[in-house]
Amino acid sequence: MSELGLMLQRAQRDFERRLNDELSGREHGLTPAQLSVIQHVDSDGTRLGAVADKVGTTKQAVGQIIDQLEKLGFVERGPDPADARARLVRPTKRGATLLTDAKGVSATIRKDWKKKLGADRLAALEDALGALFQD
Repeated sequence: MSELGLMLQRAQRDFERRLNDELSGREHGLTPAQLSVIQHVDSDGTRLGAVADKVGTTKQAVGQIIDQLEKLGFVERGPDPADARARLVRPTKRGATLLTDAKGVSATIRKDWKKKLGADRLAALEDALGALFQD
């Protein structure tokens, strides 16, 4: 793996560790995989396949994590009003609280990175990474 790949992995792991540590202190305590999945569940509901596409893994793997999140009370499954055959995953009240808390923690981590990098370098990093993954 290139040094760039290692640096990106290190940044991701640091971000996830800090996020999970802070959220665990708020009695959310999810695994990094569970956090990765739930952040892609919209309040209006998201199909399992769409979550899998965003996470970059299979529907089966995401389905297992959604099962865990459902048992923990963070998400629920229900019908898709646009397609009676399909089902949507939605955050519960507990899940919505988690997502709100996660946004706040993410903002704090971003502020810390801004202090270390400076506003211009952080903006350039965000722009560059955004350009890599534009659809």
